Amino acid sequence: MSDDHAFIDDSGEITKGKSVMKEDWRKFFEDYPDYRNVFTSVVVQNDVAVMVGCSICS
Repeated sequence: MSDDHAFIDDSGEITKGKSVMKEDWRKFFEDYPDYRNVFTSVVVQNDVAVMVGCSICS
């Protein structure tokens, strides 16, 4: 994850910064340890990556 990482959720809200995101993901996986992403498409163009798929959590 780059220092200027930006996470855009499905509602369009943007969270920026590596340290903020690492803490958010740590909390998330602590709450949902079985969470997994299944990607059906990954496209990278220049400095943008788009991943399409679904999430699974039991």
